[in-house]
Amino acid sequence: MTQTSITLRTDSEFKEQCDALFSRFGISTIAAINLFLHQAVMEQAIPFKIEVKGDPLTRTVSRLPEAGMINPKTGLYVLPKDWDNPGDDIYSDSPDEKE
Repeated sequence: MTQTSITLRTDSEFKEQCDALFSRFGISTIAAINLFLHQAVMEQAIPFKIEVKGDPLTRTVSRLPEAGMINPKTGLYVLPKDWDNPGDDIYSDSPDEKE
């Protein structure tokens, strides 16, 4: 198989952090990037969860599937009728909420 190059630009301090981390696993940063790309192709997805920790909206949306709030016909999320003001629920468990 013919090989090709991918160019990645990042700041030098971040590259040093990556090099130090991956060297503890006995691989180079380039090898780690190749592992990521191969895993993404095998899974046909990004091989890890991407989220903003502590984001109230992310927490609320992430609870929808487990609460059975998906319309089986459309596959879309359906908010329950008692969520008449979603803004109240989104921020109800925010650590910054003032009482």
